Amino acid sequence: MLRRRFGAALAAACVLLALPALAQEKRVALVIGNAAYKEAPLRNPVNDARAMAAALRKLGFDVIARENATRDQLGRAIVEFGGRLDASSAALVFYAGHGIQSRGRNYLIPVDAALNAESDLRYQAVDVTGLLEEIEQAQSRVGFVILDACRNNPFERRLRGAAQASGLAAIDAARGLMIAYATSPGSVAADGDGSNGVYTAALLKALAQPGLKAEEVFKRVRIEVTGATANRQTPWESSSLTGDFVFNVTVNVAPVVAAAGTADREALFWQSAQAGNRTEEYEAYLKQYPQGAFAALAQSRIAALKAQLPQQAMVAPAPAAPAPRPGGAAPRDCAECPEMVAIPGGTFTMGSPQGEAGRDDDEGPLHSVSVGSFSLGKYEVTRDQFAAFVRDSGDAAGGDCHGHIGVKWEKSAGRDWRSPGFAQSGRDPVVCVSWDDAKAYVAWLSRKTGTTYRLPSEAEWEYAARARSATARFWGEDARNACRYGNVADRTVKRTYPGWTVHECDDGQTYTAPAGRYHANAFGLHDVLGNVWEWAEDCWNDSHDGSPRDGGARLSGDCGSRVIRGGSWLNMPRLVRSADRFKFDTAYRGTNLGFRVARTD
Repeated sequence: MLRRRFGAALAAACVLLALPALAQEKRVALVIGNAAYKEAPLRNPVNDARAMAAALRKLGFDVIARENATRDQLGRAIVEFGGRLDASSAALVFYAGHGIQSRGRNYLIPVDAALNAESDLRYQAVDVTGLLEEIEQAQSRVGFVILDACRNNPFERRLRGAAQASGLAAIDAARGLMIAYATSPGSVAADGDGSNGVYTAALLKALAQPGLKAEEVFKRVRIEVTGATANRQTPWESSSLTGDFVFNVTVNVAPVVAAAGTADREALFWQSAQAGNRTEEYEAYLKQYPQGAFAALAQSRIAALKAQLPQQAMVAPAPAAPAPRPGGAAPRDCAECPEMVAIPGGTFTMGSPQGEAGRDDDEGPLHSVSVGSFSLGKYEVTRDQFAAFVRDSGDAAGGDCHGHIGVKWEKSAGRDWRSPGFAQSGRDPVVCVSWDDAKAYVAWLSRKTGTTYRLPSEAEWEYAARARSATARFWGEDARNACRYGNVADRTVKRTYPGWTVHECDDGQTYTAPAGRYHANAFGLHDVLGNVWEWAEDCWNDSHDGSPRDGGARLSGDCGSRVIRGGSWLNMPRLVRSADRFKFDTAYRGTNLGFRVARTD
């Protein structure tokens, strides 16, 4: 089948090719269509997203596609999208669905959003700024954010206390970016009477034209849409592109086939695989060109296609005592149980070297530790998960919690895990929990499941957080890259707390963030650095002298105080490192303090 398609491609008069210029370019797209809103369904966004995804794949994009996405699904898709970008990328986001502006910021509305007040937007919608930052922080060569999200929006009328305007707000595009709107700022776009929205239909038509530069594509869209709507809808762009970009690079195959060299033949083979868009066709390409220009993209496509299969089709019978895979999903023991990740055993160097910026003496001496395999929570324990424990066990799990009162950090009788002093979603990490609370939770989880849940040892925590890295942070040495990987004190936080030392980046998040918003480390763990400090099992000691070398917890020393690791949303760069450690009394509760569970497998 593949050879027949390849022969047909050679004989075609005009075929889309990724020839040398395109072969060096990594194209990544995130395509979202949200239509199934309970109170305000739309006709065309899913159709628009499917058509755009198909068109972009033909144009050589590695496409992440989501339909009728919830807040959680949108967050995960954005994280996945950002993880595929790098400095060589041409990045594109297409969103069709409801969108809303509030105080000059634009939000994309998940299908499960329950919006009754302006403050709900921050926790139940997706700020477009986060999408832009994924592209900017990856330093992608060029980026496009296309928002067909300006439809007449019933949510606007329901937001109490909101100063709203119709449509979306204008955003100035950063260097190398173009932001395209279905209509001009503050205006409303038509959903369309056909199978696609008016704007998307025009965009699909323009993308099909070979050789057009990006600016020309959107100019043609503008002409098409204004004509189709009798000037009621005028598409608009904010662009800071600094070079040319052509979406549709085509060549006439017939004159070049006879003289085609190896690179051209590979490109034709790749184009044929893209046309079929099936696992076996990408595998055939990899077999023929294991080190080819598109090898990494082929592997990514295979993984994406397999991820779309029903889960039962993906699971093969497990051999006896399987070895855990880095980042492999471990079985979940109950609906309320945390999602676990299998951590493979290994040996690592614990602690920090003398020259590491921000190092404290309690992080030494450097020593080798051998850790056995175990499972660790993919995310920090969430509010919803902790609430299930409180309901089921009857544990009060309450008490005074330390937090900011103005600029002062003080204990407050009015704060607890239910009300820490700032808004949280059910997927935010639970805070205001002591070591004693965390121990009660893992004891309940063990009783409920018949499996041994526990807090990780300090050595297990650092081993898992490093994920085989030896740098100060699992993403590298540079603290300025933190906003892609963890929720830390950054420029957003400094706007609330002006005198703080912060990371020189901005993720738009002041307090805790929902699980999964930031990139995972190489073991598949999220928020191991930042978001909230995490309790460990170990008693506090002022150094690693005398600590276990087998990965176990250290149960001697000051056992009235226990180790915390990882830093939090309010911490400066020196405290958000893999080796950094601190302590609190076992009864201490704070608005930046939570935990993650381990499981003995």
